[in-house]
Amino acid sequence: MHELIHQGMRDGCIGMSTGLDYDPDVFASQDEIVASVAVLKEYGGVYCPHWRRTGRRRGIAAGHVPNEKITALMECVDVYKRTGVRLHYAHLSTGWDIRPNPPEELEAANLKVTIDMITRESGGDLDITWDAIPQMTRSGFATMPYLCSLYEPWLRELGSREALAKWFKVDDFREEVKDAIRKGKWFIRVAYNPNTNPKWAENMYVLKSKTPGLDGKSIAQIAEERKKDPWDTWMDIIAEDPDTRGVTGQLQPSAAHLQYYTHPKGMVGLDTSVFDKDWEMSAPPYTFPGINTFSAFPMFITKYVRDSNLFTMEEAVQKTSAMAARVHNLEGRGVIKEGAYADLVLLDVPNLKILGDEIETRRHPEGVDHVFVNGEAVVEKGKHTGRRPGRVLKRV
Repeated sequence: MHELIHQGMRDGCIGMSTGLDYDPDVFASQDEIVASVAVLKEYGGVYCPHWRRTGRRRGIAAGHVPNEKITALMECVDVYKRTGVRLHYAHLSTGWDIRPNPPEELEAANLKVTIDMITRESGGDLDITWDAIPQMTRSGFATMPYLCSLYEPWLRELGSREALAKWFKVDDFREEVKDAIRKGKWFIRVAYNPNTNPKWAENMYVLKSKTPGLDGKSIAQIAEERKKDPWDTWMDIIAEDPDTRGVTGQLQPSAAHLQYYTHPKGMVGLDTSVFDKDWEMSAPPYTFPGINTFSAFPMFITKYVRDSNLFTMEEAVQKTSAMAARVHNLEGRGVIKEGAYADLVLLDVPNLKILGDEIETRRHPEGVDHVFVNGEAVVEKGKHTGRRPGRVLKRV
């Protein structure tokens, strides 16, 4: 393993990551992680973990005790202390989950203490850093286009949304599905998993349904109106209209969320992938990219620079490009100067407008007039030129 890391670093890798919620990385011991990360030291690499936020994303059954996130965050600090390798947290979140949703003051304290604890041992400005996702809509990494999308195994087995809706009218089938989820045979994200969050139904919303009176309401609200169990209500809605569009999460981040960015060690990160605007999954769970894929940075600039003056444009650029380039040793990136790579974006900030929404995320924003990558124009007057001059980013 160590020789493979050496080889990767010699070939230009920026550093090393670990996916500590996923197989097989979840089984790595702390000593194994420390020994592997230590290899990065001679190359000036950075350790960027997907830290243990949930623990292994399998076998989460009813009665599951959630992973202690602050313990997971401090595991990463331990790696930093034992290796001297710079640490960058991928999409940092608070060290404690508070249920039910806490008042603003309590969440602000939660976030402040988290940041204080992970930065206490930092030996330099860039020794311990992080990025955080600007969750400005309920569509982050990927969109759950249908309320039934979370029942992926049964959708695949039955072949269609309509077939699942038909079977959800059969009580024995419902109980079979519930039993499988209760026993942890299928993983549903912690925030809206009935096994892990007693308030899960408050985090799941109907966006659009043929059933009158449901749009914009949470499963919890609809269950209360119907005087039924929330889980059965969820299944009822699917049985009534299998094409019901759904979404999860809160609509806007709390004001406390800004601490991630106002802190000198924090920056913006998206936790997304690169997709063509026409891409969508044709098979269950029918996922397509979230709005962050197309509009996260424009949303950040419109909300926090143009419309509220919380950051200057220079500060926003620092948080979205220059700082990330410095942390990851990407010399010549994230700066505008002679001899640097000409990666440039020309924004019409007064007219910057987000066109995507929770129903259709895959729309490019207005106001991104020109984009240059390595000196070549890839966007002209808001339209892609078809050029692809990008390259793999390597440590220099």
